[in-house]
Amino acid sequence: MSIVTFLEHTLSANDNDRIQATQYLEQAAEANLAELLKALAEVIQSDNVPEGPRQAACISFKNHLTSKNETKKHFNQQRWLHLEAPVRAHIKNIILLSLKTPNTRVGAQAAQAVSAIAQAELPQSQWPELIPSLLQNCTDPQSPTPTKQNTLETVGFICEEIDPMVLKQYSNDILTAIVNGMRKDEPSMDVRLAATRAMLNSVDFVKTNMSNEAERNYIMQVVCETTQTPGNVQLRVRAMECLNRIVQLYYEFMKVYMQEALFQLTLQAMREDEDEVCLQAIEFWSTVCDEEMEIEMGMLDAQERSYEPERVSQYYARGALPHLVAILTELLCKQDESDDDADAWNVATASGVCLSLLSNCCRSDIVAPMRPFILGNITNASWHQREAAVLALGCILEGPDESHLEDIVSSCMSVLTQLMADPKVQVRDTCGWTIGRVFEYLPHVVLSENTNMNPLIQALGSALQDVPRVANNVCWTIKALADAAYDTASAHSDSDDVETYTLSPCFESLVQELLKTTERPDANNQLRVAAYECLNTVIQTAPNDCYAYIIQTTVSIMGRLEKALLPHDQLHSQDKQVHTEVQGLLCASLCALINKLHREDLMKISDQVMQILLVMLRTTDAQGVHEDALNAISGLISQLEEDFEKYMEHFKPFLLAGIVSSDYAIGCQSVGMTGDIARALGSNAQKYTDELMNQLLQALNMSTLPRNVRPDILSAFGDIATSIGPSFEKYLPFVMPILVDASNVPAPQNQNDYDEIEYVNMLRDSTLEAFAGIFVAMRGHPDTVSQYVAHVASFMCICANDVNHTDTMIKVIIGILGDLTDMYGKQMKPTLEQAWVQPVLYKASKSNCSLTKNTVEWAGQLIQKVLREN
Repeated sequence: MSIVTFLEHTLSANDNDRIQATQYLEQAAEANLAELLKALAEVIQSDNVPEGPRQAACISFKNHLTSKNETKKHFNQQRWLHLEAPVRAHIKNIILLSLKTPNTRVGAQAAQAVSAIAQAELPQSQWPELIPSLLQNCTDPQSPTPTKQNTLETVGFICEEIDPMVLKQYSNDILTAIVNGMRKDEPSMDVRLAATRAMLNSVDFVKTNMSNEAERNYIMQVVCETTQTPGNVQLRVRAMECLNRIVQLYYEFMKVYMQEALFQLTLQAMREDEDEVCLQAIEFWSTVCDEEMEIEMGMLDAQERSYEPERVSQYYARGALPHLVAILTELLCKQDESDDDADAWNVATASGVCLSLLSNCCRSDIVAPMRPFILGNITNASWHQREAAVLALGCILEGPDESHLEDIVSSCMSVLTQLMADPKVQVRDTCGWTIGRVFEYLPHVVLSENTNMNPLIQALGSALQDVPRVANNVCWTIKALADAAYDTASAHSDSDDVETYTLSPCFESLVQELLKTTERPDANNQLRVAAYECLNTVIQTAPNDCYAYIIQTTVSIMGRLEKALLPHDQLHSQDKQVHTEVQGLLCASLCALINKLHREDLMKISDQVMQILLVMLRTTDAQGVHEDALNAISGLISQLEEDFEKYMEHFKPFLLAGIVSSDYAIGCQSVGMTGDIARALGSNAQKYTDELMNQLLQALNMSTLPRNVRPDILSAFGDIATSIGPSFEKYLPFVMPILVDASNVPAPQNQNDYDEIEYVNMLRDSTLEAFAGIFVAMRGHPDTVSQYVAHVASFMCICANDVNHTDTMIKVIIGILGDLTDMYGKQMKPTLEQAWVQPVLYKASKSNCSLTKNTVEWAGQLIQKVLREN
């Protein structure tokens, strides 16, 4: 068979044909990649081959050069780059010719093939003739329309996929070609569309051009004109997307354009244009809000630090607020008639999101213009108006000062309670969400002593039996209510315990309703999870007068867990998935209950609980369930403390396996539990530390260990050392070099690399905690660790002087300084006299954390005593 036939078979509905064809192409690539790519390129370039095989060839060609998986992508690119240069040049010439095909569907696919080669070669400073060749296609008056279109598609893909710094030398020429293709006097709408898509992908690297007023004026003129193109919705949508990206990246240049064009054309699109364009116009103002909130945070930070802010807000959102509110509230009423999809994205939902952002951005200024719409429509006969008013109220609850919202919320609460029984599901759904927002942001309005909560609580309880989408929202609402009720009661309590709260009279019935909701026959995955999460919050926030129901609920959950231990092989595949999910959810609920039970009550059932959890660990291969079971056992460890030891021999195999797991969640949880066990068992942990330490050390040497588990392992060393004291000495030759290596990891030079900064901080926090635990363990044997004191002091200095240091670092550094001073006395004086020590002590003394303040008071006394000595 010819390669065209194999390519046709890759599109076949016949599974065997498709699998055989795919295998053939893979084998051909393994045997001779150059020949395969050459053959594919020739198929792509030939207008005599049918469209289907040509498109399949494009896809296959691209997939042999790139991949969504970064490792595979790097492999493919290196494989291509290792082909001989003349071979690659021949293939590239054929592929470039394919952009001249009159078939623009094939041309669009060929554009991706060219881009795939560019991604491999341009970063390596190869194929320098590519961009000039593409730009020639775009700007040559003799180029046929399909050639221009295909080439602009290629430019767009290249701009999207390749680092702007690689393309910087070509940025002016690329921009010229794109703008030339976007101009309103370009006769082909397809060319204009391809050029506008390319503009969207190139906005990131035209900063130099946007900094030049004349060039910026021309770019903005062309983009704005394109938003007004009659008869082509897709083109207007893409042009609006360009404006959204431009205002995000170049906000500081937008003042004159906002005044002369952007304000008017976006509002006009929201009022008059097709929904697709309207959505992008709404998104424009959402983007403005995001930018202005970020700028305001920077301005406040600059004010606190007494320096000039990098950017200054022009308050576009605040200036446009009355106009935006008038249009957005009108658009809120354009809901879909169908009640099937609560998550559908349309102009009504987009308007709600924009109003929420405006509320956060403009704060209290939004309340006055929104008030007439909310109060005037919340009881409207039209469900569209009612639902829009309820949504509008929910949208503005975050941002404004509470004092500006209290009266409107108070006047609406009785109506909201009634609307939970509205005939329209959309109204009930939104009403549940808005009530939850009230509990989240203004709970005192509802939970005041003069408020009768019974009608609202009854309405929410009944709504748990409503259709799943409404019940799902109501679960979140009850969760917010439980948190708010507990916080309110706690604020009025004279002790750490809360004796009673608003939900106490209905606690039992509420828990029963939630348990019923978890087992509804029509409960989908989302509702089941929401109901269990709500139940867990209700459990966690329960006051003392509901304790009897906590015990009762524990019995119920354990009964369900025992039933859930049915072997998987007796279930169908779909049932297995639900069964596994339920096991995990029940474990999470059991964990919440364990943490709430009194120790003496937990002791009565701990054997049964542990037996259930161990069976679950043995019989379930789902990682999520394992994690939930480990969480529950972690709760047992914390509650039972030394009494957990009787379960260690049974649990130890699972713990040891978890420590070296390649699954991040399991590894992190297991390593954390190692520290929990050390703290719980105290000196008795010594029976198990050889095996635990061996496993922790083995995990550190695993190439598959997730990076973020490493800091947790270092912290575990400190926990174990603290627990077993001087007996930790035998592990020092293995542990201390690891800690020294960890302390030598430098801070990232790039201050914008937030992930790396966070990781290094985690590593430093954990390393300091490990050193602290070891010094405490060796307090009576100072000679065993004296050789490390100078290095630790140097490390603490580095941490303290790093601008990104954490509060944890400061607290632990103070503790270590105190311990070392206590251990070595006058020998520490040269270290304590170093310039970094006093600023750290001062910073710690100003901490809001009582533990840090107590530590610095204790350490400070020891340090000052040594410093006063001659």
